[in-house]
Amino acid sequence: MTVTRLTQLLIGLIVTTAPFPAAAIGGEQAGASRMTASTQAAIEKAAHALDLSPAIFVENQGQWDKDVCYGFDGRGVRVSFTDSGPVFQMLRDATKEGQLSQAVFSASFVGARRVRPRGLDPSETKVNYYSGNDPSKWHSGVPSFKKVVYKGLYEGVDLHTWGRHSGLKYEFHVAPGADWRQIVVRYEGIEGLSIDEKGALHVKTSLGEMVDDAPVVY
Repeated sequence: MTVTRLTQLLIGLIVTTAPFPAAAIGGEQAGASRMTASTQAAIEKAAHALDLSPAIFVENQGQWDKDVCYGFDGRGVRVSFTDSGPVFQMLRDATKEGQLSQAVFSASFVGARRVRPRGLDPSETKVNYYSGNDPSKWHSGVPSFKKVVYKGLYEGVDLHTWGRHSGLKYEFHVAPGADWRQIVVRYEGIEGLSIDEKGALHVKTSLGEMVDDAPVVY
């Protein structure tokens, strides 16, 4: 038996663009506006294409805190996969100066084993991290994967995470004879939980909602 949920993050895409300078005469100023509109359309088209691209999960090879095993960067959100479960960092451009506000919360699994997540299905994408002036702290060619799996999270239950850039899916793979009722998810650092008429779970934070579609069993 497999239980599937789609996680959709309902927050805006962070895009920063520099406006074209307005010229002194009307005709040139209108032309600049058309260029700005054209540029914005191109950005939105690229963002849409990015949303449809497969999610990639980058392995931690020292570029992040040691508690993080894999990382996912999506539309206005970063998800860190740790031994204790995923940690979500939601980001939003909240000021005219471009300063970011954030909301951090986590999901853990009550009564579960503490297992280290591992990547499955290697991706062709390699990631480079060049931060600071010390080359010894740079990381190049860091591998990425198309899935992250918590194997043996519960007795007879594995957790698989995959999806697209715009949203992740997670599946609990339940072996024959295993009890699915042992699966309990706890959220910490949130403002509230609710279930709508379609069975979707709404996780409320200070920056918006994360929505889990109603689970599907097959």
